[in-house]
Amino acid sequence: MDKPSIQMDDLEERDVRRTAAGLIRMLFGILLFILAVYVVSTSIFIFRDSASEGIVLDIPFFILAIVSGIMIVTTSISLYKRRKWLWQKKGEVVKVYIHETRSFVKSKKFRPVMQLLLTVFATLALSIGVAWGFASHEVHYFQTIPKAQPFDITAVTSDNNEEDIYFQPTKDARIYYVIHDKDFTTPFTSKTLFNSHIILSMICKQDRDDLFLVDVTLEDSSTLRGVGCTVVEIRLQQPDPQKVLEFMTAEYATNHSDYYQNNWPLGAGIIGASVLFIVAVWLLPSFWRRRTNLQ
Repeated sequence: MDKPSIQMDDLEERDVRRTAAGLIRMLFGILLFILAVYVVSTSIFIFRDSASEGIVLDIPFFILAIVSGIMIVTTSISLYKRRKWLWQKKGEVVKVYIHETRSFVKSKKFRPVMQLLLTVFATLALSIGVAWGFASHEVHYFQTIPKAQPFDITAVTSDNNEEDIYFQPTKDARIYYVIHDKDFTTPFTSKTLFNSHIILSMICKQDRDDLFLVDVTLEDSSTLRGVGCTVVEIRLQQPDPQKVLEFMTAEYATNHSDYYQNNWPLGAGIIGASVLFIVAVWLLPSFWRRRTNLQ
């Protein structure tokens, strides 16, 4: 493709082309920075209760975020220093930017760049598969008896009308047994507790991976702070007529005893698909060229 027709001397042309290249570099850096920040923030959210599983995914993309951030800052500073000249030559810079971008897309250099970008995305998927597989763990239950250990009960309703109920042992203000009503197969609300029902027992998860931080501010500005563990089953005695009511989560309904949560089947599937995709990205173009040449 011919160069765009621009009336300027060799020195100006070089400056314009250098500026256009800087804009392309900054755009590429912004895309990489957004990708890296998204991956790291998503990983932190997914593995917020067990950060060790997400470290495999976080470190390389955290480094990528730093490198791309430095690229953006240095290029921005360079362009800012020349802002007056850039504004005067904006028409020429835009023409060269469009021309250089089109030329790059049609050049032989574009394919390895695309292969690299696709490999980055596939590596992201592979890292997610590895992190998800390593998140496999034993799930253990334990039973707490309210009669032996009285509780303070606090019900908190979210904006979408989902209710969380916090049981805080009066002898240990650092721990909360938490019922998430949306997880229960049978509708369960705090009204059931405060309607003269007697709590017979509660079953909770006790693994480190299943613990989470509690930090809730109530309407009266008081706070609930400590470590929470999830209630998966609660049994109540109804006073009139007398009968035992049982509420449980779908998870506990499927597994009434301790079990191993194996994430590797899905993790291995993601890893395998990612590896095959990376191999295809780098080998198929060469294979296709050879086949075309033979024909």
